[in-house]
Amino acid sequence: MFNRPKYIESAINIVFDRQSGIRRKANEFEDLLKGKYSQPDIISVPDDLDPEVPRMIFTSTHGYSRIIATQVNISLNVRYSEDEWQNNIDKGKEYMEERIPILFGLLAKLSPDVRVNYCGFNTRTRLLFSDSDKEFIGVLIKKYFNESISTEDLFELRLKKVKMIEQKYFSNIEISMYKKWNIEEIKKTKKFDTRNIAEKALDIFIDYNDKFAFNHTDNYISQESILKQVLRNALAELQKEIINASS
Repeated sequence: MFNRPKYIESAINIVFDRQSGIRRKANEFEDLLKGKYSQPDIISVPDDLDPEVPRMIFTSTHGYSRIIATQVNISLNVRYSEDEWQNNIDKGKEYMEERIPILFGLLAKLSPDVRVNYCGFNTRTRLLFSDSDKEFIGVLIKKYFNESISTEDLFELRLKKVKMIEQKYFSNIEISMYKKWNIEEIKKTKKFDTRNIAEKALDIFIDYNDKFAFNHTDNYISQESILKQVLRNALAELQKEIINASS
């Protein structure tokens, strides 16, 4: 039915109280990241501009990950290479775990008492599917919806689930159909004809965070150990979804 999963991308996000002068920490950030990331791209915008606008972007020496710093968050974004990284989630897990202390090290450069509001981890995985679109939709309905739904006029399906766990975490899960188009053929015909679909897959996107605790707990502060737990919980949720889809 589905082929083995391909692990496409992951990201860590650490959200904190506004640090208007973060751009002036560029040299200290660069020293901490030396050997792993190149010199930063500095975005020269006024400090009083939108705090969510990136101020610094660091690209890894291998080119597959970036650290982006704004006045209110630091994120690590990783796109896995199409070799053993997309086929082995353990490599991605190890990489992200190794980067968590580094990210919190960057926070320490801002201020020893910087307040972390909440942390998140998200990841995208695809399970390739080789049968027809109608069979694909039929499989999704059987697994995720009422089987009485007619597939006759359905073109795409998407499912979103939001779970609150332990009065602390949000687990956001999106199940959808992914289609990769044959761009060369589309350039010729100017049409997105379904015969030009080069690849289709079940797309599983999981966004896991401790934002519930932040929203509902007075004086809540997230920390490094919580982010590590968020990552573990998210990957456990992912494994459940993969098993359910593959069964």
